[in-house]
Amino acid sequence: MATEITYSLEEDDLVALARYQMERSPSIQRRYRLQRYGLVLGFLALGILFGVVLGKVSLALYFAGLALFFLAFYPLYYRWLTSRTLRQIVRARLNPKAFARRSLRIAPEGLVQSVEDSAMTMDWTRLGPVAITPDHAFVAVDGVYALVIPRARLSEEECDAFLRNLQSQVRRASPSPGLPGPQVSQ
Repeated sequence: MATEITYSLEEDDLVALARYQMERSPSIQRRYRLQRYGLVLGFLALGILFGVVLGKVSLALYFAGLALFFLAFYPLYYRWLTSRTLRQIVRARLNPKAFARRSLRIAPEGLVQSVEDSAMTMDWTRLGPVAITPDHAFVAVDGVYALVIPRARLSEEECDAFLRNLQSQVRRASPSPGLPGPQVSQ
């Protein structure tokens, strides 16, 4: 069973990690809903104001059309905007170590991440769910998805074996057999 993998990250991997974190953030989801529906309701209110109060039917239809436009196309705009913004943020915060060759090793005391000349051990109790997508695997540390594993840069067998081994270790770190521990998603 694979206990160690070695890989390098690229900018796309860091963007994927940031996007994965963002998509699961309750505060960001709340802000998205407020922006989307706030725009729709604002344009509808303007339409009602111009149509009913001021009698300007053409402006009322224009604002109603804008409301429908934002209702339909705001998700596409938001995805485009966040993709562009995430790339800018990732580029601004990059340091050379972000792209350095790294390894993850499963050890009895925890998951060991080695980057260049430094190593950090994360105790099994700190590790949470392992989320697997077709391109990446994301490992939660202290409740936040903090590690990204680019699946395309590893052989499929090596990656799958390592992830199975990691998932079993995370399950074993569960508080007790009767209590729910970290959940592993596929």
